[in-house]
Amino acid sequence: MKTLTRNATNFSAILFGFALLTQIAHSQNLLRNPSFESVPDGSHGQGLLPSDWLDATGGIVPWADTYSNDGSYGLPTNNGGHFPGVTAPDGIRWVAGGFFPAGSLGSASDHTYSEAFGQLLTAPLVPDTTYTFSALLHQDMLATGYGANYPGGYDVFLSPTSSVSDPSAVFVARLSRTTGLDAWEERATYFIAPHNAADLLYIILSPYSMDSTIRTYPAIDNLSLQTAPTPATTVEASIHTAVEVFWQAEVGHYYQVQSTPSLSNPNWSNVGSVIAGDGTEKSTFDTTRNRDKRFYRVMKVQ
Repeated sequence: MKTLTRNATNFSAILFGFALLTQIAHSQNLLRNPSFESVPDGSHGQGLLPSDWLDATGGIVPWADTYSNDGSYGLPTNNGGHFPGVTAPDGIRWVAGGFFPAGSLGSASDHTYSEAFGQLLTAPLVPDTTYTFSALLHQDMLATGYGANYPGGYDVFLSPTSSVSDPSAVFVARLSRTTGLDAWEERATYFIAPHNAADLLYIILSPYSMDSTIRTYPAIDNLSLQTAPTPATTVEASIHTAVEVFWQAEVGHYYQVQSTPSLSNPNWSNVGSVIAGDGTEKSTFDTTRNRDKRFYRVMKVQ
């Protein structure tokens, strides 16, 4: 038998506050076809949208356009000089919507007009709940002409119908504009769902220009709408010191740590389980919480 005694008096408890960081599961994207990869057929031309996405202009043409790296749907890269050399950040497709200043469509419009598009949400948003919205944007680097190389972004609306002009549509967030880079740029924002969110079944994206008198034509891809993570919370906790009992454990033998509150009238009890020796130093911890004194020993049980 090997005996080890430790006096466990004068251990103090320390109270402290700390941030309890809870594991947050990656929330589900509430958008269907967020990267625009699914398309209804092999049609070609302007004003075509991917599957699950709808025109939200209220019937005014033109509509937003789908671009495909391989030209298999909608428009090919560099169509009419737009997005020269651009490819989708992943997959093969993206969407671009134009912003038109007042009067730029002739008789079609005497006010600003955007090629807005959207979709029916997978489920209504929960009122007063915080959501994050993110996407990748790319500026049209067209040298001259419509939408030529001018910064633009997207406004986000919730609406009871698939029209951005619906009088009950609610502006909730803005994805900040592009910065002139010939690259995809990450954009993210957040918003709190309005109190009538249960009635706002559609999410709509409406392009805007840095200058409302200048056309722009920003591309967008990899959209994400998710419930915002729950923030970390602060709780009060306690730290208590402990005793570490350690010994050299021989190969082929087994050991049991025991403790007793007194040596004059010992009442030994096991601390932890039996430990197998492997020729290295072994140890066992035992709490000192609510204990004035303890004595420890290590028993070789085999």
